[in-house]
Amino acid sequence: LLFQPGDVFEVRAPDCRERRDARYAFTSSGYFTSETIDKAVAAIVELDNSAMAPGIYVTLNPVAPALLARAANRIKSHARETTQDKDVVCRRWLLIDIDSVRPSGVSATETELALALERGRAVAEYLESIGWPRPILALSGNGYHLLYSVELSANDAGLVKAALTALAERFSNAAADIDRSVHNPARIVKVIGTHSRKVDDLRGVSGLEDRPHRRSMFLEVPEPVIVVPETLLRAVANGDGRVNGAKRTRLATPVVNAGG
Repeated sequence: LLFQPGDVFEVRAPDCRERRDARYAFTSSGYFTSETIDKAVAAIVELDNSAMAPGIYVTLNPVAPALLARAANRIKSHARETTQDKDVVCRRWLLIDIDSVRPSGVSATETELALALERGRAVAEYLESIGWPRPILALSGNGYHLLYSVELSANDAGLVKAALTALAERFSNAAADIDRSVHNPARIVKVIGTHSRKVDDLRGVSGLEDRPHRRSMFLEVPEPVIVVPETLLRAVANGDGRVNGAKRTRLATPVVNAGG
């Protein structure tokens, strides 16, 4: 879904530990091409099954092919260099990352997840009402991702940042928050299908709602995935849903069933 023929991408797992109580953490990283996706899958599965990584991620956008020489078609431990913004070829995806508001370092409860999903669906319904296509919807493990296809240069003059800020101001609340920080071109995103392992897998404690480790998964993938026109992205960045200065249409607040 994320990459096209000829693309190079990084797989990265920060904060790895060889054993649970190990004092020192390290980053595992490797680079793959769209043509060697099977090798990426095998390496990701091996790392996920080892449970050394609290999360496994992939660059959202394609990177400079020269980076393949850092670790070609393999994941190496104790990586010193990872992808920087200057290494990104172009922007292909806009990530809207919705997380429940909860203490740091813990997994989400089912109640908290439901509140994050309600916000995610509210965002998607609002954007669809002003002409955006349907997004890819994924459970990240402790929140939800909306992924929209875009065609932008790596240096977008702050357009993605402005759009995320506008959406966060409109839809974040005391229960769920839209992450404003995921605007940079070298942003990494959870490899869907892998686990999210935040500290302890808390289950079955009397009087407490479970906070389990979860496997991320795709929930909705539109067919086909349609590119968001830049004019619609700029309309959201304006903060008022206007396209090319057109008069704003008054929108009702979406009513969403958080259960899906």
